[in-house]
Amino acid sequence: MSIKNVGQFGGARRYGGDATMRIVLIAGLAFVCLSSVALFVIFTFSDYSEAHNDTPIVVEKEAKLETVEVLVPVQAITGGSSLEPSQFRIETRPKVGISDRIVRDLEEIKGMYAMTLILPGQPLYKDYLTNVRPVNQITAKIPPGFRAVTIRVDVKSSIEGWARAGARVDVAWNTTIRGRRAVQIIVENALVISAARQLESHGSQQPSAEVPSELTLMVTNEDAKKIMLASGTGSLSLSLRGDRDAGKAEAGVAITEDDLLGISKTDQESKRPESIVKIRDENGNFAEFVLHNGQLVPYLGGM
Repeated sequence: MSIKNVGQFGGARRYGGDATMRIVLIAGLAFVCLSSVALFVIFTFSDYSEAHNDTPIVVEKEAKLETVEVLVPVQAITGGSSLEPSQFRIETRPKVGISDRIVRDLEEIKGMYAMTLILPGQPLYKDYLTNVRPVNQITAKIPPGFRAVTIRVDVKSSIEGWARAGARVDVAWNTTIRGRRAVQIIVENALVISAARQLESHGSQQPSAEVPSELTLMVTNEDAKKIMLASGTGSLSLSLRGDRDAGKAEAGVAITEDDLLGISKTDQESKRPESIVKIRDENGNFAEFVLHNGQLVPYLGGM
């Protein structure tokens, strides 16, 4: 049964709908108030925490790059020159990648001489220094155990003149072996240190430049003997090596005309005459002789 209220004028009014509306409005209002209070507390506490946070902020420091001082030439220094402090400046470089062979102090150049041409702008290496006063620019380039030998060349034997100072070459001996013309590599990877008295090679060299008639090579003492002996018993020619080719070829293996013709050693032996005589000389060495026109003559092969 619904509750009715008698109005002033005798009419009846229902309270159920109005009461529900009032409850909804009051609940909404309470929710808004509580939300506002909660937000106010949250923001206030956050600001307070940031303002009173005593925890220190750790800033990671960048690792310090370790450096060293090195000596750098300020001008070109010719081989054989005495080294002076005024020829260098001290630069700071990252330690990473700096070789132990690089000079780092002016004290290290006292009483020293340049073994070879030293170019400016690059750190000075100990390999370029010597405490022995060089007689000239050539002797300054020759390390212990090596020798400088000079050979005569032409356009063909010097590779059109491209064999210049700084180049690496093999030395070929053109001679006759057992009656056959042959070529044999007697020295490998020899350094050209002078071409017609020019100690330095210019990278901008023109193809029309004059071809040197003499080359000076730096070789071991043993190879120097080979070159001197071979130059008196045949002719010498050069083969040019690439800048990155420092390996060994087949030195000591001679190439003869028979190799060009494809004649094997077995075929050569089958052609040897049966009347070969071996005679011991005064030194105890055997030499081969063959009867030719009624006389014993040295056997040179191919007869």
